Amino acid sequence: MGDYSYSDHVYVFRMGGMFGVDPNTVIAPGTVTDLDNDDVFQPDGSETATGFGTYAGTWTFGGVVMPVFKDGRNDFNVLVPEGVSPSLVNAAEITGEPTATDYAFCFGAGTMIATPTGAVAVETLSIGDAVCT
Repeated sequence: MGDYSYSDHVYVFRMGGMFGVDPNTVIAPGTVTDLDNDDVFQPDGSETATGFGTYAGTWTFGGVVMPVFKDGRNDFNVLVPEGVSPSLVNAAEITGEPTATDYAFCFGAGTMIATPTGAVAVETLSIGDAVCT
């Protein structure tokens, strides 16, 4: 099943035409289940996460692309990828709505995958390579 694990959740709210980050909403790690099981969040209104809202797209902070969910108050929930500090989420870098783009999360670069000849980094695999399941 398509689960996205995040290290922290940061709440971003609107203040007129600007955005603010609520430092009191950095929350412990968790998991969001991708209900259509394709390991991709799509901004078509079909991807929802309990307590976070509907997937809206991505914002990039410090060079790290992060998935963003829009809640019923028209505010945002940024799910910080594992291994990334939530302090990267900076309201000054937000210039508008999230970029409405897919967010794929199956395997990050450097993830080791077992193959018949030993473990290899996922980015070195090609279509048709044998892997151990």
